[in-house]
Amino acid sequence: MKNILLLAFFVMLIAVGNSYSQQQTFNLKNLNNVSVEIQDPEHLLSNTTLEKLLAEIKLHLMSADVKVVSLEDSKAQMVVKIDYIRSTFAEQRVLVQLDIYEKVNTKRLGNIETEAITYNDFSLFKAKKVEQEIYDVTMDKLLINFINDYIDQKGS
Repeated sequence: MKNILLLAFFVMLIAVGNSYSQQQTFNLKNLNNVSVEIQDPEHLLSNTTLEKLLAEIKLHLMSADVKVVSLEDSKAQMVVKIDYIRSTFAEQRVLVQLDIYEKVNTKRLGNIETEAITYNDFSLFKAKKVEQEIYDVTMDKLLINFINDYIDQKGS
């Protein structure tokens, strides 16, 4: 029993140490253009709010000198995923996630074209006014974080 507790303690210690030591770094320096998509499979947003959010995201990106193009012309795709997390054991929450997927070529087994996540940020929260809170989190937190990271890396 003592050995099991000691083993569990060391496993927890290693897991906590790894979570603090692996800081996320994203390479946005060569990001030339993006297409923008919002995925809302639970239909938490009305069509009006969805269109407004998409338009505002594009405007903010363009104001930060990020070229917004169609999916066919893009080298990267910004995807905002909105989901409702149901739980029987805890309070239900809303997950909003912002990812940048980029087309890359791997050289591991030859030259294979694939997609890689080159940026990821998310927010998990309880929401009373779901539409407004999703809009606020997306615009005031996730998009601002991305734009700040993009500007910092472009400037250096």
